[in-house]
Amino acid sequence: MKTRLIVILLFLPGLIYSGFNELNSLSDRVIYISDYIASSEFREQLDASGHKKMVDSIFLECLHVCDNDISEALLTAALATIPYKEVPVTFPIINTMARAVIIEMPDSIFQQKVDNLPSRIFFDSPMGSFGDKDKLAHFFGNAFLSYNVALFNLSKFLSILVELFEESFKVDGSVSTRDLLIGNAGELYGRTLSHYDYKNKMPSEFISFYKLFYIKFIY
Repeated sequence: MKTRLIVILLFLPGLIYSGFNELNSLSDRVIYISDYIASSEFREQLDASGHKKMVDSIFLECLHVCDNDISEALLTAALATIPYKEVPVTFPIINTMARAVIIEMPDSIFQQKVDNLPSRIFFDSPMGSFGDKDKLAHFFGNAFLSYNVALFNLSKFLSILVELFEESFKVDGSVSTRDLLIGNAGELYGRTLSHYDYKNKMPSEFISFYKLFYIKFIY
């Protein structure tokens, strides 16, 4: 038996932090940034300036539309860089297939956004057109959590939780070490932005830390 299930995992932190009244404006910002990424101008700059630099461009545009509110900009960037509108989910035990809806936007904008998303952002990014397009949401999502939560290491906990969800419900198949290391880089970025003297730091500087985390993990 097949059913349809609406699951918005990455919206949950935003709802807790911003309140339900902000959901519509958040959706508008996500669609605006998606349209920005989908633009021909963004594509031209991606080819000219490189993929890591255009990650900075995405975040700067998020800061602009969020009136320089770092927290809202990180959340907007996390949601706007998700390269999936929905994913198939197989629930264990009951063996039921469902579709988890991530975000709603016009198909034309969404597909062009996915085509233009930076994909070669890490030293070991897979070859091919898709590359690491699915990693930006991990990076910005963890940055958002670590920027806003100081009680304990919630960002790392939720990063692991999402990976276990993907494994248990067969969204991606297995826990990804790369996702966790990329989450660590995002967590460090969020913590750094929370200090006034470093609030102008750009994502590309911390994306580069991924290689150090990777080497430390291997050795």
